Amino acid sequence: MKKASSGRRAPAGKADKGTQAVGLPVNKSSLLILKSLYSFTSEQPSFGVSEFAAKLGITKNMAFRALGTLLDEGFVVRDATAKRYELGYRVLMFMHAGSEETDVRALCVKYMHILQEISRESVVFSIPMGPNLITIDGVEPKGKRFLRVNWVPVPLHASPGSRAILSCLHDDEIEEYIRLSVPLKRFTPTTIVDPEKLRAEVRLVRRKGYAIGYEDRVVGSNFVSFPVLDESGRPHGAITIGGPKERFTKEKMFALIPQLADVMAELNREASLLDASPIFISQQTM
Repeated sequence: MKKASSGRRAPAGKADKGTQAVGLPVNKSSLLILKSLYSFTSEQPSFGVSEFAAKLGITKNMAFRALGTLLDEGFVVRDATAKRYELGYRVLMFMHAGSEETDVRALCVKYMHILQEISRESVVFSIPMGPNLITIDGVEPKGKRFLRVNWVPVPLHASPGSRAILSCLHDDEIEEYIRLSVPLKRFTPTTIVDPEKLRAEVRLVRRKGYAIGYEDRVVGSNFVSFPVLDESGRPHGAITIGGPKERFTKEKMFALIPQLADVMAELNREASLLDASPIFISQQTM
């Protein structure tokens, strides 16, 4: 979309402050910070200082300073060991600046606790961010679990939460996602990587109102995901319930789905009062 003019023209031969004139070098410090954020992926969700330096091809001192800047601003956080760095809460500002995401998140919390009491399994809330989803909140059970709040981008085809969101988009948005993402990335032997199978899955999710995942993102797990929608049917995000397949069996999951769906219907009645943020599939999130 073309940006509106500010009505101010830069003097001849000069560029406005904050813009880059053609031919001028990129600010190296800014580029380093951007590359630092791009380094966090689903394959490498956390870094120690030494491996971060190696990843970017910089000195440990430069890596420490870059991570320190991101830490101070909330773009990364230290893990429980305080020796590794992970993406932090402020990455959400790129997608949800000025939105009501925090209200939706707060709304989901009480329902996640109800869903956890019913299932006795992990329950997480994830939001769309470009062509990915990111898990930002959750309620976890004791014992073995596969779902957790990790802030790691997951492509919109690769998990039930992803597909619960994808199925709520317009067909042309789905086709744009497929066009930009093929070949679809495989995470496990059961990940859907065939575009035709993904289209069929979208139709199935739309008909049933939820998405099922059988080890397609995490081996040894069963998940069911429900979209969280605004009044127009656009997704705020998705809530996923699941756990290890030996405990959260297919039989148990399908027996609980009607009860889980009733809780989600109550949540969506409240979530419909808030407008969902737009999803820009074409803006690739690194």
